[in-house]
Amino acid sequence: MSQSFVKQRLKAPASADFPYVTDDGVKTSYRGDCTHEVLAYVDSQNSFGAKIRTKYYVKLKNQKGTDDWRLLDIKISE
Repeated sequence: MSQSFVKQRLKAPASADFPYVTDDGVKTSYRGDCTHEVLAYVDSQNSFGAKIRTKYYVKLKNQKGTDDWRLLDIKISE
C-alpha cells in the first residue's frame, strides 16, 4: 500500500520499480492500532530520464476491517 502513496509523488510513476518486502534495504513494522511503517526504496526515472534510487519512509494506517488506508507521514529523500 505504501507504494501507491510514493508513486503519487514521483516524476515518472510508470517507471517505478519497487523491491520485494523481503529484499535487503526494506523494513516494515507494525506499530499497533492498525498502523504500519515502511522504510524502503524505489528505482524510477527523474525529470531528465535517468533511473535513480530514492529512499522513502511511509507511515500509514488501515481503517480496521476495510481496504481504506490513510497516509500519516511520508518522507522521500531526493
